[in-house]
Amino acid sequence: MKIPRSIQDRIARAIQSIYDYTSQCSVISQYETGDFARSEKVKDLNVRFQWDMFYEIKYVNKELYYYLCNNYNSNHIETAMRKLLPTLTKNY
Repeated sequence: MKIPRSIQDRIARAIQSIYDYTSQCSVISQYETGDFARSEKVKDLNVRFQWDMFYEIKYVNKELYYYLCNNYNSNHIETAMRKLLPTLTKNY
C-alpha cells in the first residue's frame, strides 16, 4: 500500500516544523559531518537520516507518527522519507 499524497503532505509539514525549530542547514550539516550519536556505526547515512527524521515526527505530530506506524510498513515509510528528504553526502 502506497502512502497517499495527502499523508505525504502531512509528513512534509512535520519535517518542515522540525527544520523550523532546528534549522535545516544545521541538521544536514550535523549528519554530513558525523556530528550525531553513534555516527561511526552508520553504513548508509541517508537511511539513518531518514529514520531519525521519521522518529522526530513524533515530537511535532504524535498523531501522524502513530498513524504511520500502525498503518504502513517500514518499506512504505522509508520510500516516503526518501522522496521528501535531501540526499546527504558522508564527509567523515
